Amino acid sequence: MIEAKASVADTRAKLNAEIRRVTGSVAVTSTINSQREAETRAQLEAQRAKVIKLKEARDEASGLMREVESAQRAYENITTRLTQTSLESQSTQSNVNLLAEATPPLKPASPRVALNTALAFVAGLVLAIGLALLLELRDRKVRDADDVMAVLPLPMLGVLPAPGKRAQALPSAERRLLGAPGAASRGAA
Repeated sequence: MIEAKASVADTRAKLNAEIRRVTGSVAVTSTINSQREAETRAQLEAQRAKVIKLKEARDEASGLMREVESAQRAYENITTRLTQTSLESQSTQSNVNLLAEATPPLKPASPRVALNTALAFVAGLVLAIGLALLLELRDRKVRDADDVMAVLPLPMLGVLPAPGKRAQALPSAERRLLGAPGAASRGAA
């Protein structure tokens, strides 16, 4: 029994030693695998960054290629036009034919003197009449008794006739006040 117990204890000790050895190797393997995984992830991120940079460089290069092609086409068009222009300038033949000789007109087309003079006369006449009316409206002089009665709401006591004026030439307010002939008949009408 003691031998069996010793054998079991020995086996357990070996088993425990083997478990520790396997656990240690598994731990070491796990640590190594974790380090490898971290390195692989870092390499993957570095590769992604390189791919992104390459894509940006490729996009920039394609844009530059389009610009170069456009500039090349423009340059070719300019050189073609230059060659064509130089050839045309050296050519002595022309494709112009005289169909009919031009004749000068008998009368000038644009300054119509009679029409311009008539329009200037009419415009001047309208402006002169308008200016005269404007000046007359702005003149605030009192010319007769009717103007005084229109401006002042006071009754008129009398009127002095201008020397040499006849009774017929007096305004209606003066005829009424002076009792001139024809004032009664007009006042009744």
